[in-house]
Amino acid sequence: MTKNDQHSRISAEIEKDFESTVLQGLMPGLLHSFANPLNGILGRSRLLQERVKKTIEALNGHNGMGDTILEGCNGIARDADLIVRESETFFDLFGKVSRKMYRLSDATVQHVNLSELIEAEVAFLEFYLDFRHTIDKRLLLNGNVPDVRGTYSCYSLSLFALIRRSIDAMKGDDTGELVIVTDYDDSYVSIDIKDTGKPLSKVRTKRLFEALEKENPAACDLGKDRGFFNALFLLKSYGGVFKVGCEEKFNVVSVSIPYKNNRGQSTKRQGTKRGHLPESFTLL
Repeated sequence: MTKNDQHSRISAEIEKDFESTVLQGLMPGLLHSFANPLNGILGRSRLLQERVKKTIEALNGHNGMGDTILEGCNGIARDADLIVRESETFFDLFGKVSRKMYRLSDATVQHVNLSELIEAEVAFLEFYLDFRHTIDKRLLLNGNVPDVRGTYSCYSLSLFALIRRSIDAMKGDDTGELVIVTDYDDSYVSIDIKDTGKPLSKVRTKRLFEALEKENPAACDLGKDRGFFNALFLLKSYGGVFKVGCEEKFNVVSVSIPYKNNRGQSTKRQGTKRGHLPESFTLL
């Protein structure tokens, strides 16, 4: 190993340690510190809005108040309304970021509503300008899906990666379309992620599923599909089954997670033989 290689490796290790420290230790404290003054600003701005409104109503009851004073009071009222609206917008944006950070650091096994989680993940993705401005989004989420068991950190990382893969597939398109559908049957909660991007070839899909079957990313040269593999690998640990295909103009990645007898471990699949793709993996 050359000196430059060693330098790069150590730099990468330090960077990884820093990211872990920020995510698990520093970020929750930062968010908590920001939340207190932000709550104060929002509360005071709403109080200011109400006080200005009542003051102007009281002044309007007195004859002889000059037009200049009245105009000034109305200007203050408009400014108070603007402060409240901007404070609420900032509070909403802060909430999207803070909830994402808390999800990433929450490794407690619990019940998770995947429809609610997807809605939150898409809201966070709005911070990506290419996602906000160049992609038409439709969320057809069944809010009554049963909860599945697992950790928020695992589901958040996996779903974010799958949605991000669709976004990357649509890069270069003037306007892409993303549709996410959730539903359930008597055993599984299903997620369909549909995009109008470049489809995944049969060769790449087969290579991806072979690596998943062997549970070894080194078994195949995954290349830029490594992130896709990682997302499905994490979901596979909860008994997830997957399909990749096409539906009219859309590429579709389907994920089904069992909500009965799901204890966070891989489930055995009938009909799976070494050297063959599992039935749960459907190629294009």
